[in-house]
Amino acid sequence: MRHPESEWDNHLQVYCCPACRGDLAASQDRLQCGACNTIYRREEGSFNFAPEIPRRSVETQPSQGQRWMEEPDKVKNYEAKHRVHYVRTMGKTRFRSFTPDVEDAYLIANVDPISDGRILDVACGTGRWTRTLVERIGPDRVIGFDLSCAMLALARGRLPSTTLVRGSALNLPFEDDSLGAINCWNAIQALPDPQRAILEMGRVLKPGGTFTCLTYLTSPGPYRLIQAILQRCIGSIVVKRSVFFRWIEAADLTVQNEMTVGQVLMLTARRR
Repeated sequence: MRHPESEWDNHLQVYCCPACRGDLAASQDRLQCGACNTIYRREEGSFNFAPEIPRRSVETQPSQGQRWMEEPDKVKNYEAKHRVHYVRTMGKTRFRSFTPDVEDAYLIANVDPISDGRILDVACGTGRWTRTLVERIGPDRVIGFDLSCAMLALARGRLPSTTLVRGSALNLPFEDDSLGAINCWNAIQALPDPQRAILEMGRVLKPGGTFTCLTYLTSPGPYRLIQAILQRCIGSIVVKRSVFFRWIEAADLTVQNEMTVGQVLMLTARRR
């Protein structure tokens, strides 16, 4: 990437065009691809790497869950209300000791970025676990990434010193082998094509870098019906452990650590 000396975004050298993966030239308020001429502008403090996807358009979102992510009132209550119920129901953790403190502890213990490597928080949402990464690594090395404008607006208020960008997890705007660690926490199952998203994360992760995630596995027995109802209502994609681990393997990732609570899976893999 070509760019002027600037302090308004210290991650410019790892960006690329998500449409064609061409190099980007930077000016004060935009990035332009030298190959396909697509322009990505800074809007409300964040680069918009998905200009083809309407901002704040609830009607165009393909699933109920994604539509909710663009509604400010729903986003405001996401962590205290909606996320709690979702984790308990999809993860079968209602009668188990599983709290955000457990999630924080797992992240702190397992995120292991390559020296001086940047950490990408894919589908960062309101920034709750991005903040955990910032406290662990520091704001200069962390990038929050999400498609929801409403989510990013809330995260921006929480993390004013952290770079936040808008884009699709299915076409990450980062160079191959450019990031030191990637986190995708409680989000893979909400993406329209989780297998493709995992392949993208493997592509941009440096060899030796870590990938951490929290997601859910299908439950055996009658409880699977409850998960299936929630999947249809929200638009989540939850699969068997064997399928999910095949996706991880296909992305050139090797599992290093895993922890399950109910049907919640917390996993750490390393890029080969």
